[in-house]
Amino acid sequence: MLPLKPELFPDFRTIPLFADQDSDILGRLTASSFVQQFPAEVLLQQQGTMPDFLYALIKDYAGGK
Repeated sequence: MLPLKPELFPDFRTIPLFADQDSDILGRLTASSFVQQFPAEVLLQQQGTMPDFLYALIKDYAGGK
């Protein structure tokens, strides 16, 4: 797991839930966020079950390489 880099914060604004969020509040919300990569076949959430996390998928993210 990697801490979420501040340069990825603007990507969160493309998510409607975060689009109009104040930068300070968005910073506090993402302070405990992290990046974790999963193999393509991993099921992150099953419909009808209570989630453990809020997942935000980062398109084309290659682990910061």
